[in-house]
Amino acid sequence: MQQTVVCEPPSRWLRKARCITIDARSRNCRLPWPMLVACMTEGIAWAVLHGYGPLYLRQALGETRLSMVALCTGLMSLTTCVMANVWGRWADRGISTFGLIRGGLTGATAIALLFPWVKHSLLYVMLCMSICACLAGVAPLTLAWATAQNPEQPGRQVSRFYRTRAIGSTLGSFGGSLLVRLTGIEGFVLALRTTAAFFLMAVLALRLTGPGYTDPRTTRSLGRPVPPHAVGAASLWRDPLVTAMA
Repeated sequence: MQQTVVCEPPSRWLRKARCITIDARSRNCRLPWPMLVACMTEGIAWAVLHGYGPLYLRQALGETRLSMVALCTGLMSLTTCVMANVWGRWADRGISTFGLIRGGLTGATAIALLFPWVKHSLLYVMLCMSICACLAGVAPLTLAWATAQNPEQPGRQVSRFYRTRAIGSTLGSFGGSLLVRLTGIEGFVLALRTTAAFFLMAVLALRLTGPGYTDPRTTRSLGRPVPPHAVGAASLWRDPLVTAMA
């Protein structure tokens, strides 16, 4: 009894092989989980500062001028706008991305622990600007890493950043609301201390696992910063998508 063997055309095998290669590459090119932890902590901090910072400024510090509340929010956004460019330039000069994010989170931890001693609204505004300056590098550096690491599917990598950041904002909103509900306006200070603990967790994760990841700009390890001349003027860190997202 004769059997008939049906052979698939070579083009179909090529398409299957290409799909398998792309899927494996996308799995290996996902954002490092320590970087996602840093994104989540940044979302927590933004939710706490913007959600309950104005209330703390009015009730705990006795600020009666509404213009001061609006000024604080505007200066925080302006500080983020200016410092994001500074963090991006430092990254383009070859400084370790994990090291930059780790340094920003370390500074944000120290500043968050100073809020309980603030007794004047002007000093409070200065601390808010300082913590925003420290956190301003998390978003652009992560987005630059995502687009440089997987240029074939940058949208999926960027979506992972925003989903993780949204989870952090949700935790910050509900957690801050619970603390304020249980302890009154002092719950804002407790929320900042809890956020500082999350910052430290992210710093430890970046410190312990950072050397195991490879800088997507080159094949060099993150422990060896890329020299400025090796990046060139057409660096992937200046991708238009990164600029638009930041």
